[in-house]
Amino acid sequence: MAAFIHGEPVSVAKMHAVTPADVRTTLGDLAPIDGLILNSVQLPGAFLDVFARSPSVFVAHNVEARSAADNAQNTANWVTRFLFNRDSRLLAKLEHNLCAASRHVFTLAEADRAALGVAGDDRSTALPLVTSVTPPQAPAARTLLYDAGMIGFWTWAANRAGIDWFLDETVPRLPSNFRIAIAGGIGADVPQAPENVSFLGRVPDARAFVRSLPGLCR
Repeated sequence: MAAFIHGEPVSVAKMHAVTPADVRTTLGDLAPIDGLILNSVQLPGAFLDVFARSPSVFVAHNVEARSAADNAQNTANWVTRFLFNRDSRLLAKLEHNLCAASRHVFTLAEADRAALGVAGDDRSTALPLVTSVTPPQAPAARTLLYDAGMIGFWTWAANRAGIDWFLDETVPRLPSNFRIAIAGGIGADVPQAPENVSFLGRVPDARAFVRSLPGLCR
């Protein structure tokens, strides 16, 4: 209901657990401020008028409008499809406004720069994805437990659509003894999969999980 009251996407409307006055007070307590890093679309989108008073850079985790549109296409429920299409339209406007208001935009994928309309090097930069600010450990012996794996947050609709596609389209083409591990929360609705696919849930150490897979990891 809050999303319709504020005319905002659902994920943005959730940010109104605090008020604009709360945000202004917090910024005031941090003064003086030379600039802001606006991280993803949700909080900055809810309080753009407050944040616009300071110079800022915008970190776009995804092209959220495109993700919402994809989610709309991947659902058979007309109510859910309506809500995702509504979110897509509103997110597109918010992302445009955030990019326009920011001095520079950082994306996590090269393709997102053009998708957000900020492809020029003077407007945006693609950040490399890293797992730590500290250097990696020296190469050491490791035990390979699986032939392939992936880790993520699978209850998010876009990610769940991806894992469902992988199980439907890719896994049947692999040998039955090809061991696949899927780490991360997937919710109560665990998809059907052959015996060579293991759902591990949340793992205590993401690095240890990655080290159990073949590839370039150390």
